[in-house]
Amino acid sequence: MIPEITAVSVIALCDLGFANPFERMKVCFMNNLPIPFYRDEKLVFSDLIRNKEWLFRGGTLTVSSSFIHIGTFLTLNHHLKRILFKKDGALTFYESCVLGPIMSTMQATITYPLLTLRARLHAERFKAGQANLSAFEYVKTLWHSNSLPGLYSGWRAKVIRGTLMAIFDTYWINSINKRQ
Repeated sequence: MIPEITAVSVIALCDLGFANPFERMKVCFMNNLPIPFYRDEKLVFSDLIRNKEWLFRGGTLTVSSSFIHIGTFLTLNHHLKRILFKKDGALTFYESCVLGPIMSTMQATITYPLLTLRARLHAERFKAGQANLSAFEYVKTLWHSNSLPGLYSGWRAKVIRGTLMAIFDTYWINSINKRQ
């Protein structure tokens, strides 16, 4: 259990450095919002260095949502193969094809609202000019406006895309375990 928690933590922290900056830029591009170091369709490196903290704002939600997303996958992989196939080791490709859609559906149901919240919170912070708008305050706003179910918008596409990834990942991860 300790190696899995360590691996999930390291991957989630890597998302802080890689996923968070790109997600913030994606949100700006999608909503026609300014990026403090991007002008005239060019990256201005001096402004990038001056505004480097901009890349990592909202990182707590990125790390926690990534931790839950990856941890859910590994937990489901560990338990579902035991429940469905009574196996602890390698899976056949067929078994991975059975396990993938189940895992993808469960993982998306658990984690998709967090991933959507993360992107929407970035956008809301940019639009309102409030770098310190907390996730809790934003969730309260969604609750009071009856918009909380909207965090599942796009869930089906995530399940379909996630199914292919889950099939590959379960087969690959369980094949690695077989060789050890």
